[in-house]
Amino acid sequence: MTKSIQRFWQDENGAEMVEWAIVTVVLLVATTPVLLLLRDQIIEATRGILMNLQEDPKDEWAPVP
Repeated sequence: MTKSIQRFWQDENGAEMVEWAIVTVVLLVATTPVLLLLRDQIIEATRGILMNLQEDPKDEWAPVP
C-alpha cells in the first residue's frame, strides 16, 4: 500500500495542465475588472473605427486627368 501511495505522490501526470488552468483563471480574474472599467472607451473606439469604415473613401489616389 505504501508503494502505491509513494507512486501516486511522485506521479506528475496532469500537473502541467493544472498549472495552466490556474494561470488562466488568474489572468481572467485580473483582466475582467480592467475590461469592465474600460468598457465605455472600448465601445467608443470600436464605434469610431466602424464609422470610419462606413464612410465613402476620398479619391486621393485617383489619377489626375
